[in-house]
Formats: sequence, structure tokens, C-alpha cells
Amino acid sequence: MISLLAIALGGAIGAVLRYLISTQLNVVILSSIPVGILFVNILGSLIMGMTFSIIELNYIKNPVVQKFITVGILGAFTTFSTFSLEVFKLINQGFLANALIYSLISVIFSVTFLILGIYIIRLLL
Repeated sequence: MISLLAIALGGAIGAVLRYLISTQLNVVILSSIPVGILFVNILGSLIMGMTFSIIELNYIKNPVVQKFITVGILGAFTTFSTFSLEVFKLINQGFLANALIYSLISVIFSVTFLILGIYIIRLLL
């Protein structure tokens, strides 16, 4: 139960940080691409990699704290960081083909199903 509370609290922090950083960057940097979310995804992936290494080296031993940071804060800050970590783990285990397949399926299907969801609602409403 304590893990779920830690994840929920971390998730609230990560979501608010994502919103604040991405919206402010979009105001400061006017672009036709969503630079705020792009920056958040890249920054979140960097921090996830650093956190993963710190946990792997046993500097953060408490599993609740690990989940608070990785699943909670970083998971809500950007799920792309979690996706990136999973791809790294597959590559690190020697499953290069699986990493590529997972990456392609994730991006292609996620975007496709987002578009599908939009069109389903447009047809129904």
C-alpha cells in the first residue's frame, strides 16, 4: 500500500512538472513542433538513465523510494523515459531485434490507435 501512495505522490509531482516545463518552453520557443514535450521526453530519459544507474549501483536501496522516483515522478513526467529504459534493457540483454520490434510497434501502434480513437469518437458524436 505504501508503494502505491508513493507512486501516486510521485505521479502528481511528475505530471505537474511536465505541464509547467512543457507549457513554458512552448511559450518561450515558438515552433511548429511541440518543443516543450520534446524537451521533457529527452530530459526525462536522461534522468531515468541516471536514476537507473544510481539504483543499479545500490545508492537508492529502498524499493519504495525507487518506485516513487521511477514509476511515480519520471513515469508521469514522461512515459517516454520508461519506454526508453525498457528498450535499453532489451538491448543490454542482447535482444536487439526485440528492442527494434518493440520500438516500432510502440510508436506505430500508439499513434495509429490514437488516431483511431479520435475517429471513433468523431463518428459517434
